[in-house]
Amino acid sequence: MKIRKSITALFLAALILTGCGGELSDKFDESEVRAAAEEIVELVNEGDFETLGEEKLGAALAGMTDEIEKGAEQVISPVGDFEKIQAVNITGSKDKDTGTEYAVAVVLAEHDEGKVQYTISFDTTMKCVGLYMK
Repeated sequence: MKIRKSITALFLAALILTGCGGELSDKFDESEVRAAAEEIVELVNEGDFETLGEEKLGAALAGMTDEIEKGAEQVISPVGDFEKIQAVNITGSKDKDTGTEYAVAVVLAEHDEGKVQYTISFDTTMKCVGLYMK
């Protein structure tokens, strides 16, 4: 039950941050967002959740690496080994309540037996504040 709640929390964080994709704020550099998103996809697929938690995740997600790992296993296991990143789409998002701006990367990754879509949200310090895989 705890895993389900954590996965739901991750989903809601991603949903809130990606609700309305728009133009990327000038507070972000598109190439930096792309590189950071690709690095997160690689860390998840390598199973390096320690580095992910210590270096890439914002405070709200940093303590959830076990839940992220379990969620990743559920999504990635059925589609096999990671092969390559097929596409990356970068947009911006703004929290309606706080006005906080975010960068959102939607990454489509090819695997042996299917594809996984990662939605990764970053704050202005380039910490991952939302991660959703489907």
